[in-house]
Amino acid sequence: MFIAGTLSFLTLSLLSGNGDPNGPYVDSQGRIWKTLPQLEDYDVAVWDAEVATDVYTDRNGRRFQICRQMTPEEEAAAGGAQGFLEQLQPDSGPGAGIRATVYVNCPGDEEYRSYFGSSWQSHINTVVESADNSLYSNWGINFIVGAYCTWDSNDAASINGLLDEAYAECGYGGQEYMAAFSNDPTSGGAVGIAYIGWPRQLTKRYLSYENVICQHEAGHTYTCYHCCISSCVMQPTVAPNAFGNFHNSSDGCSGQNHRTVMSNQRNRY
Repeated sequence: MFIAGTLSFLTLSLLSGNGDPNGPYVDSQGRIWKTLPQLEDYDVAVWDAEVATDVYTDRNGRRFQICRQMTPEEEAAAGGAQGFLEQLQPDSGPGAGIRATVYVNCPGDEEYRSYFGSSWQSHINTVVESADNSLYSNWGINFIVGAYCTWDSNDAASINGLLDEAYAECGYGGQEYMAAFSNDPTSGGAVGIAYIGWPRQLTKRYLSYENVICQHEAGHTYTCYHCCISSCVMQPTVAPNAFGNFHNSSDGCSGQNHRTVMSNQRNRY
């Protein structure tokens, strides 16, 4: 639900009783949302046209975008392409000679730990290592999992609420960056979130594409926005066919060349 008009953040801070402790939100068109848009309330084409590239700002001034899950048709089209594309991602390349090592704390919530059992930590490590292959190859960004943390998520939390819960309970854990993982059944169709330009992100378990989501959210932490380029991992839905690729051209949706952004931001953390 959005409220017409543009309000100051002082006014926003006075609004309460909306059921979302991080709201209200301001989108990039200046509209005020009491709660975040829910994918189930939209036709996918309308969502992609009206919501996908919007930037939302919470009452604390943190900005983020909503990455949606795939439609059944998109899932079918993705097929087994990701495994093939992973083979094409080199572990070393022009960027790997100058290393930008980032030590990561990885919280896992109770649903995530229950799903993967005793292997939850090794599974997260595999996801993070897969997600950072192209980051390392191109820009020397090397994510190293330095700590794990257990946290208990709130089943009613929004996607950004999950991220905030993970940070509140686990923080950076003596590391430089937090990448949280959840199997919490939140509504809304969002599968991941990161605050743009902040060293914290959250990936939800979704089919076999956690590494795609984790890489996408990492792009947000390095200040990349959603684009409209189907070959780029920063498009606003899970994109296994674009895994490992950040576009190297102008884009009207993001206003960015993502390879240039990543190059400029590589030492951010």
